[in-house]
Amino acid sequence: MYDYREILAAIYEKAPRQRKKIEKDFSGREAEFLNELNVFLTDYLGFLKAQHIDVSYAVDAYVNLCNEMTFYQLKFLKTGQYPVKTLEESSNEVYTNPEKMNAYMVGLALSQFMWKTHYEIYKFYQKLIADAKDSVRSYLEVGPGHGLFLKQAITGLSNAETFTVVDISPQSIEITKSLIEYFFKECEKVTYHNCDIMDFPDITTYELITMGEVLEHVANPDALLRKLRSLLASNGKMFVSTCVNCPASDHIYHYRGVEEIRQMFYVNGLSIIEEMVLPVEDIPMDEIIKRKITVNYCAVLRKGDGRIIIRPYFDEAIECGLV
Repeated sequence: MYDYREILAAIYEKAPRQRKKIEKDFSGREAEFLNELNVFLTDYLGFLKAQHIDVSYAVDAYVNLCNEMTFYQLKFLKTGQYPVKTLEESSNEVYTNPEKMNAYMVGLALSQFMWKTHYEIYKFYQKLIADAKDSVRSYLEVGPGHGLFLKQAITGLSNAETFTVVDISPQSIEITKSLIEYFFKECEKVTYHNCDIMDFPDITTYELITMGEVLEHVANPDALLRKLRSLLASNGKMFVSTCVNCPASDHIYHYRGVEEIRQMFYVNGLSIIEEMVLPVEDIPMDEIIKRKITVNYCAVLRKGDGRIIIRPYFDEAIECGLV
């Protein structure tokens, strides 16, 4: 079993300035989380080894991701603008660049446990899968990225007959496919489509749709949500995650507040069943707003009249106008 302290030591050696934040994030973490992290690292680093990728590459990918996010955040605070405006720009920068995309996905995979908000979103998703394990027959994932959410879905949705995967990046498809083949050998239930989801046929509807961290990557998220609504079964659910004030090399659409996300769901015929609002800094909400700190967000949606059925979030956020 891999010991998480080994990878932390490697990160500290590569990026000493990250030590204070990581130690703060890890302080008070329960043994259950640390055991889960060890299992994840054992599995994921084993997968990387099978792809001839060593631990030092993974550490470099993670550190570079953190450095890049910091760079763009500082630039954003000065300009108020995201670094790219079009899908063509982000495709040239990331999606069609195998070397860049592979490192990006490895770094993001590690962030799923290393970043507290990403981990909370992952746990939220795990609960959704556990609750849906007996009822979902058809599953669609848009933008699988590193493949970890698809892996969780295949593991948990025991009665699912089909898993459909759509991604505009050929490299993302290959990364996801290699991960799934490593953990499930021959998984004939999965089909992969390297295309824009907007061009994907509306022939079939799906009982569960997953779209993690995609809305901010497109210029017209309204059209994307309407497309997914057309693919969602009448009794189906959709998991969506995105972020507020979160500049990156491939982020196009700038959400300025959580309420903007909610209103976008509403006007495109989707209702919120459950949601999480997760600022990346543990500071008062008025400071989050004032300093334009990144807020991670995820929700489970259904078709409907746009009403918010359950809306759990921080009371402080309401008072400060974040939501």
